[in-house]
Amino acid sequence: MENDFLGSSQDSGNQFKYYFSRSNFPLVVHIPTNRYFFKHWEVKPAAPIAIVVIVIFGNLVFYYSVGRYILSETIMISKIVLLLILSTLFLISYLNTVFFDPGFIPYNWYLTKKNSYSWEEQINNIAFTEDHFKIQANAFDKPPNCSFSKTYGRYIIRGDHICGFVANWIGKRNHKQFFLMQLYGFLLSLTFIIFYLIPSTKESLRYDYLQSIAMFLQFVFLLYTIGNGLTTYVDFLNGSTSIQQWKGIHVVKKPWKEQMREVFGNDSMIFWLLPTYPVF
Repeated sequence: MENDFLGSSQDSGNQFKYYFSRSNFPLVVHIPTNRYFFKHWEVKPAAPIAIVVIVIFGNLVFYYSVGRYILSETIMISKIVLLLILSTLFLISYLNTVFFDPGFIPYNWYLTKKNSYSWEEQINNIAFTEDHFKIQANAFDKPPNCSFSKTYGRYIIRGDHICGFVANWIGKRNHKQFFLMQLYGFLLSLTFIIFYLIPSTKESLRYDYLQSIAMFLQFVFLLYTIGNGLTTYVDFLNGSTSIQQWKGIHVVKKPWKEQMREVFGNDSMIFWLLPTYPVF
């Protein structure tokens, strides 16, 4: 397995070990704290793995418990295709939310004052120690419209909140994906529940324990997407982030289209509902 050491920089005093450093999937270890990073993303795989498994589980249970017993072959194919489309849109939006850079800015931004940084530059300038945090707190120049996260050791452009569900911050560059994740998650869960309750099968189906588990998971996720989706939508309309509301920061309300473009980018409105990277 390929690996090498990245020398400590004078400013950060950090030392890292790279695995697969010449590939598109580098794994970086911060040696003093033993924290792992995949490019800019700090590796926290539990939630992403669980969500992917649950979506695949839901589709398989539906097919084997309900789908193959549907009376009309046309209806069966239509339902399965619809579930696959919604599942794909949800998973793309979800994984983009997980792996997209939310808008990380180094804790020592005042040294460079750039708007974007490569993942290598980010890794080299994450605040890990109390000395780093003091430098950040005492810096005269701080990046505008950013929030500093001590947990992640970086600023986040228009940071909204840390989401454990996606194991990442929600910020300017992945907020669109977060919104679409909730939208398609809501539609997927609702469709699953409707198809289970109205199966259109040759005979009444008995609910076994797998269907019960699948139904329970879909119902819980439906409630989650409704609650978080409404909160996100209200924030969009108010033109504010969760952090701004929590801190009581007054935000001047902008026209609705301008507010939406802060999240969905300057692409054509046709692309707003597609899980593509927003252009700012």
